[in-house]
Amino acid sequence: MARRTEINDAGDLRPAMGRTIKFRKEVEEDVADTMHAMVAHFETEAVKNAPVGATGDLKDSIFGEVRERPGTIVGRVGTPIRHGMPVEYGTGPQGRLGRSRKAPPSSALHEWVRKKIGITDEQEIRSVSYLIARAIGRRGTKPQPFMREAYVSMRKKFRQAVAQTKRIAGRVW
Repeated sequence: MARRTEINDAGDLRPAMGRTIKFRKEVEEDVADTMHAMVAHFETEAVKNAPVGATGDLKDSIFGEVRERPGTIVGRVGTPIRHGMPVEYGTGPQGRLGRSRKAPPSSALHEWVRKKIGITDEQEIRSVSYLIARAIGRRGTKPQPFMREAYVSMRKKFRQAVAQTKRIAGRVW
């Protein structure tokens, strides 16, 4: 239902503009609330789907944020961890990031080797980490799509929220 305001003379203009501005602010607040809810849901699903690994650092690093500026609102869910994309898409011949055969730095695997394999000798940790890094470079890793699965699980809700927001916003602008 669209709101309709008739203006008969210049004296009617200020109240009509005030109602329009108030309604626009209400819509912007509704859009912001919807974006915050969608980002929170997406973040929760991504954390739930993320592999734990040896340290849990990937799962712990997933964040959601909403940035608001006049007339613009942007929601984002992601991770600052470097191995987030290789985990999501895989690497080498098995992955979706192309056929890159670049090995990860072996130092990035030291903690994993300590916790998953249980090695405590530093020299052995470096050797095993090197061998694992070389194997990853040669064979790649399979994708573990924690972000895509989070999106797929909430895609219908997301599309419904966007459609509803467009309908409401269309009445104002």
